[in-house]
Amino acid sequence: MDRTAVMAAVERAFEETSHGLAPWPDPRPDGRAPLEEEYSRLLDPAKYRLLGARFEAWARVLESEGWCRREPDADVEWVDLPGVAVTRTERLAPTRSGALDLAVVHSRIDTCDEAGLVLGVGTPAIHVGDFPGCGCDACDAGSEPLLEDLDETLWGLVSGAFVDVSDGERWARSFGDRGAASGLTAGDYEAWLADPGDRLVTRGAAWDAG
Repeated sequence: MDRTAVMAAVERAFEETSHGLAPWPDPRPDGRAPLEEEYSRLLDPAKYRLLGARFEAWARVLESEGWCRREPDADVEWVDLPGVAVTRTERLAPTRSGALDLAVVHSRIDTCDEAGLVLGVGTPAIHVGDFPGCGCDACDAGSEPLLEDLDETLWGLVSGAFVDVSDGERWARSFGDRGAASGLTAGDYEAWLADPGDRLVTRGAAWDAG
C-alpha cells in the first residue's frame, strides 16, 4: 500500500466532500494561554463537520479501491464506547481476510449534528479516537492538527500498522508513527509492544490486496 498515492486520492476526494466547509486557523498563533471563559465556550460547533468530510473522503477512496464494504447504518458492539450523543453509526468492513473493521460514530457536538467522530477498531470495537478530543474553544488549535490526527489514525489502521495490547485495564497502542497508552510508563509502553506476553493483542492486516 503506497501512502503517497492513498493520500493524494484522499485529498482529491476531500475537495468534493468538504464543499461548503472551510478550514480554520489556530486562534492563538502567538501561543497565548486560553482565556478562562473559553473553557466553557463553543462558539461554532458546525466547523467540526470538516472532520466528517475528511472521513467521507477516506471512505470513498477505500471503497472505490475495493478494499472495504461500507455499511452506512451498522449495529456495532463496543468494548468501551464513550458517552457521546450518537447521530448514526457506520462500519467499514475490509474485504481482505485478517484486516480489522472500522466502526465510526457520527456524534452531535452542542447543538450540531454530524460534528464529531468516534472511531473504533475490531469486533467488538475498541475505542481508539475522538475527533475532536474536546470541542471547547480553549482546546481549539485550528483544523490542521485535527485533520492530521485523523489521517494518522486511519492510515495506521488501513496500512496494517495498528496494534493494541491490553490486560483489561491498562493498554499500549501503536498506529505506526505514533502511539498512546493508559496506565503505563513510557518504558512499559515499549516493553508491552515488543513482547505482549499473554496479554490480549488486537492487530490486523493491511486493507489492500497485499
